[in-house]
Amino acid sequence: MQGPPPGIEAVTTSQAKDVTNCPHCGRYVGPLELCPYCRKIHRKRPVITWLKYLSPLLAIAGMVYLNHLGKTEGNPRVKVGDLGPTSNFAYVVVEGTVCEEPRFYRATGSQDPTAGSLEFCLDDGSGQTRVKTYEDATRRVIAEKKLPAMGDHVRVTGNFQTRLNKHSIIVGSPHEIEILGLDEPIELSVEDIARAPKEKFEPLTPAIVTGWVQFNYNDRNKGYSAVIHLSQDREKKKKERYLQVELAFSRLELEGLMSPGARSWAGIPEAGSKLKVKGSLKWNGKGKHPGWRLHPAWVADIEVLERPADSEGGDDEAR
Repeated sequence: MQGPPPGIEAVTTSQAKDVTNCPHCGRYVGPLELCPYCRKIHRKRPVITWLKYLSPLLAIAGMVYLNHLGKTEGNPRVKVGDLGPTSNFAYVVVEGTVCEEPRFYRATGSQDPTAGSLEFCLDDGSGQTRVKTYEDATRRVIAEKKLPAMGDHVRVTGNFQTRLNKHSIIVGSPHEIEILGLDEPIELSVEDIARAPKEKFEPLTPAIVTGWVQFNYNDRNKGYSAVIHLSQDREKKKKERYLQVELAFSRLELEGLMSPGARSWAGIPEAGSKLKVKGSLKWNGKGKHPGWRLHPAWVADIEVLERPADSEGGDDEAR
């Protein structure tokens, strides 16, 4: 049999035969120290031997160091404007302000009033993203009272996902939603807000307002929120503009103040009541009379200071 052409053997075999070949039988043994053919010991260079036995220890030390970094450094805090397709599925921390009333979508056919999904909009100044929870995470967020309100400053930790130019942060635990609170509210009158132009207030400005209930819109078939119309004085003045106070029906359900599917909120303050309301201001440009609306976080933020003298505790009819 004809052997390989000259020079081919030098190319196809190891260039360091003193290391890879057995010095006793001349056969290739690679990294083995015990020749499988002649059973002789083939000692490697000390640096290779040390590297061989230190590799597992270095790997363990690296894992310990990574674990330490994870506990001390935590997840990276990022800006919404910096997130994009290359950040898909990244585990991130975003801090911002809840810019819309959180929305709760009840699971179809479930008897559990807290079964479903929850989402809210978060604005950190560089952009907006939606924060979502599903199934068990939603139940735990509601049970542990981690449901934020519009205007709240929150820190969210979750999994960033983007698809078709729409992105969101998926939260899997109530511990990943940290409510940092509201700014200190300022006291304003009904007139200060009702006729204020869009440029007068910053969006989501926290405010406290005292006024008198003139009438309510409290019909779920006509909107998503119960709306209380406040005036500056007990008696309505000519051409007076009302301040609308809105409280979402879904939040009333989550507070246990409305049964699922109920048409109206039975506990809405009736006409003639004097209220002190704390909430966040948001501009509404729709309808015949665009203007600022006041959004309380919870029903507890609506304090009834005085009830009408002829009140019998009945509900105010929706108008």
